[in-house]
Amino acid sequence: MQGSVGSIQKKQRAISLLREHRTILVALSGGVDSATLLAIACEALGPERVLAVTGRSGSVTHADHAHRRKSLRL
Repeated sequence: MQGSVGSIQKKQRAISLLREHRTILVALSGGVDSATLLAIACEALGPERVLAVTGRSGSVTHADHAHRRKSLRL
């Protein structure tokens, strides 16, 4: 599935902005927006220069945290 020209341009702009930094920290909420940012940051800088973090709260189970950790190993 190909993205629209506008979506491609926005992604390229995001990559350009992210590449202005040596490293990036992404606060990963588990939603689509932060997951997309994480994927684009890894594409822009390489996964070794990107750190994803999540907070712990009573609303997120231990199993959910474990699943995220496993799925984020790029």
